[in-house]
Amino acid sequence: MAGQYRGVLDSPTKGVLAEMHQLIAAETGLPTSLEISPIRRARHTFYSGDAQGIFSVFNAVKRPMEVIYSVPFAKLSRYLFTKRGQPVLRELSDLKGLRLGLVQGYIYNQLDMDLLAAQGTTIYWAIDQEANLRMLSAGRLDVLVATPYECVMLAKVSKLPRPEYDADSPITHYEFVYAFHSTAQGLALEEQFSASIRRLEALNKLQPLASQFQATMDQSN
Repeated sequence: MAGQYRGVLDSPTKGVLAEMHQLIAAETGLPTSLEISPIRRARHTFYSGDAQGIFSVFNAVKRPMEVIYSVPFAKLSRYLFTKRGQPVLRELSDLKGLRLGLVQGYIYNQLDMDLLAAQGTTIYWAIDQEANLRMLSAGRLDVLVATPYECVMLAKVSKLPRPEYDADSPITHYEFVYAFHSTAQGLALEEQFSASIRRLEALNKLQPLASQFQATMDQSN
């Protein structure tokens, strides 16, 4: 099971993340199938037990049930984005008194919410990143947390100005992993998938795709 990431995981066979999964799954030698759906539905399918594992999720995240994570196979960075023409922001302390746009259902456990509350940062929760980008462009938000890829893609689709950010100052770093249920079967699957990832990395077969994914998510044009 996996949540759809437009442009990098559009279907079980389309996108750089799909290529990574195909490579890793083939290396395990196990008969596997990958189903793509909106991320909330994918999580529900996994948590309900209708899927043995979920692909391309963040590790070190509090979840509604105990899970077992594979070793990481890719990385993702997010940045602070401001409206075009406004000064770039680099740290959470720069958000004092500002209006910050986040997305419902996204993972933000690396953001210090206590600091944001203490310094008077007001958080607005949007249904998706496009809504945040529209609010930023309209001056109803001061800053949002996103990847360059999201902002470039959404700005093109929505015909909005691309926001500003400092490419040298990511605000969070996450690692992508597989997650499995905390059961004997889940442990066996984690061991097999982690071993496959390690073998592929030792053969330098996974790193080119991981670099391609990170370059795609960090692209700003």
